[in-house]
Parts: sequence; C-alpha cells; structure tokens
Amino acid sequence: MAKEKISELTAAATLDGTELVPVVQDGETVRTTTQGIADLGGASYLKYVALLTQTGTDAPTAIVLENTLGGTVVWTRDDVGVYIGTLAGVFTENKTAIFLGAAAGNIIQYGFWNSANDILLLTTEGGVAADEKLYLTPIEIRVYP
Repeated sequence: MAKEKISELTAAATLDGTELVPVVQDGETVRTTTQGIADLGGASYLKYVALLTQTGTDAPTAIVLENTLGGTVVWTRDDVGVYIGTLAGVFTENKTAIFLGAAAGNIIQYGFWNSANDILLLTTEGGVAADEKLYLTPIEIRVYP
C-alpha cells in the first residue's frame, strides 16, 4: 500500500500511518507520513464548551456546544453564587484550565479547579456572592494531558 497515491484511495481504504506523503515546506519538497499529518490535526487537550444559565436557587443549566471529556458534566448549586461542575476523575490538577465569558458591570465570575471530580464557579456582584449572574455565559474547560 505504501506506493499508492492518496488521491486514488477509496473512502474505505485503511491507512496504517507509514505511507509517505510529499509536502512543500519553506519552498522545499519534504516527505512525511500520513500519521505525521494526522498528528497535526489532533487537539492537544480535551474540552467542554457550553453556555450556562442560572436562575433563582436552581442549579445552572447548560447548552453544551462541544464535549470531548468522555462524560456529562453535572451542574449543581452549592450556595449563593457557588456552583459545582462534576465529572468523576476527569479534571487533572495543574492541567485543567477554565475560561468564562466576560461579565458586565460589577459582576465578576470565577472558575477554579477544585478536585479531580469537580470544578467550582463563583459569581459575585459588587463583591458579594450573588445568584442569577449566569445567562448564556460561555464556559470552556480544557484538560491537558
């Protein structure tokens, strides 16, 4: 199979990663393998991307846009302005990053690694813990290898 042209392979063809492919790099033709090309396209981390909304004393609800963590993140409300996202054994210490969308006015939203099982979100208004400060708030959690 190593001498077949990729353009002549059918969709059902199986590549083993050792096939050589010529590519132009800095004006020179070099060869790489099909596995080398595949490795370029893979994400270096697992991620969870969602839009969170929280009302009253309810747990946040999530519109999940993408989730490669391997399970469902379950959101709970622990206290006023304190929310926990739980998925057992996924959030690696010192390798989990949490990004929250910008808040308006004097509302501040924080995201923290809490344990291998959960992350913690806090919302405040004017420096005081407050509910109902998440409305379609973007969150991205990245877990690096």
